[in-house]
Amino acid sequence: MRVIAGLAKGRILSTPKGRKTRFTADRVKDSLFNILGQDLRGKSFLDLFAGVGSIGIEALSRGAKPVMFVEKDVQNADYIRKNLENCRFSKGVKVYNLSFRQAIKKLLSTFDYIFLDPPYSAYPIEKILHNLYICGIVSGFSTTIVEHSKKDIVPSRLEGLILARRKVYGQTVLSFYKKNEKSRHLSRKF
Repeated sequence: MRVIAGLAKGRILSTPKGRKTRFTADRVKDSLFNILGQDLRGKSFLDLFAGVGSIGIEALSRGAKPVMFVEKDVQNADYIRKNLENCRFSKGVKVYNLSFRQAIKKLLSTFDYIFLDPPYSAYPIEKILHNLYICGIVSGFSTTIVEHSKKDIVPSRLEGLILARRKVYGQTVLSFYKKNEKSRHLSRKF
């Protein structure tokens, strides 16, 4: 696995050996950042269920700050730190080695982009989105992106969120949510 663009382009990311961690494929990652934009300077980014941090590191490489990672698994959180060091990213970064629920209670700000890639079918996406919305980290300008299995059923509307875009890559889907407000808050890409 490697960083595909930006300041750390080409850097190889370390991954645990022999573990059943599913990583975001390069073509899905490339498509995600083609949609979000190549230049994320001035944008805040939250990488939930971060694994070894490949999505958040890609955002950092493209200029996003601050970037926060949430990963419950201790070994994966250590790999995030190792990968950040390897890519020479230390400023504007925070790694939370906590569960999703514990972490969102600690986060006191909103984010421009919230990316979540929970283990497929292990967490009900609807409940995750509900918790994100009620904890207050989703603003009128936030985009929440869920990477999930094609088999997962995701809501088109949920309380204050609305499904704005859906992209399918084989068995992987990226679902983009915006706050359910007037269309003036939707970015030009949605």
